[in-house]
Amino acid sequence: ANYARSLMRGDGAPTAFIAENDEMAFAVLNVADELGYEVPEQVSLISFEDTPGARFSVPPLTAIRQPTAAMIGRACEVLIDATGKTEVEGNHVLPFELRVRQTTGPAPR
Repeated sequence: ANYARSLMRGDGAPTAFIAENDEMAFAVLNVADELGYEVPEQVSLISFEDTPGARFSVPPLTAIRQPTAAMIGRACEVLIDATGKTEVEGNHVLPFELRVRQTTGPAPR
């Protein structure tokens, strides 16, 4: 929250924030409100998590929902397959969902 506050108070404040999780996003929402920013009119916000609370924040939080259980399962498979190897090849891309709610919008002009 303190870092977001310092960015929003400075010259050239960002028009968007990407938060690692919903808790961080909620902190940014609180700072934006405290400093008088309108979300999403003046600043957009997106999170990588999508807990149930994201739907009920004010405004409702736009979030990327990741398939956490599938990610854990795939990571375990890769580790098991890598037993005895010094390198693991390939990328593993899993589907995700973008839940567009009310914290994102066009950049202000």
